[in-house]
Amino acid sequence: MVSHIRSLILPFLIQRIKEVPVPKIQVDDKDYEFLIIEDLFVSIASIIPDHVKIHTHNDIDINVRDLKAQTANTHIDVVIEGVKPAIKDFYFAFKRKGVVQLQDEGRADLFVTGAGMSIKMEFNVELDQDQHILLASKNVYIKVDDLKIDIKDANHKILLNMLTSMFSGRIERQMEKALEQRLKELGNEIATAINEQILNKIPISELKNKVQESVTTM
Repeated sequence: MVSHIRSLILPFLIQRIKEVPVPKIQVDDKDYEFLIIEDLFVSIASIIPDHVKIHTHNDIDINVRDLKAQTANTHIDVVIEGVKPAIKDFYFAFKRKGVVQLQDEGRADLFVTGAGMSIKMEFNVELDQDQHILLASKNVYIKVDDLKIDIKDANHKILLNMLTSMFSGRIERQMEKALEQRLKELGNEIATAINEQILNKIPISELKNKVQESVTTM
């Protein structure tokens, strides 16, 4: 059953991450203010690499007196690396504070570069009170290696392209935090969907077909 659950996680994940929303991003300190006005959507499903790692490992607590397992826990980690999403044509506002002030606004593109974005989603396989094997979402970790903002349309386009590199790291961290929160929600949705199928005793072969059909029609 654990191997069946493992084989279902990725199709359910791909089905649900066609567009992941990112709330408005704002960087504000004593020198600069940079605000992405509109909500962003990161499309991950279409750029997932050909190979995704799924690690399974077990923790077993054994009573050495009677050599019986007291507890057994199975952990499933889904690791996706090298994802390089791009967010095109979003609206921003910029303000430089201090003696020499500058205000501007326009449109820009955002690219994840370098080694790309890495995603790690952790699940546990647990037993409920009726001894059903169920999936539980635990943690999500996201790391953005590098990020580039390309100012396309603004009154001070060249200057802003130089200045945005100064606070791109803070934008990275805001993106990581927002995506982690959303993928945690998706992890719970995936676990709930798979558990409902298990409790309803839908045959695994039928469930795989349903998931595959929903993915191929995206």
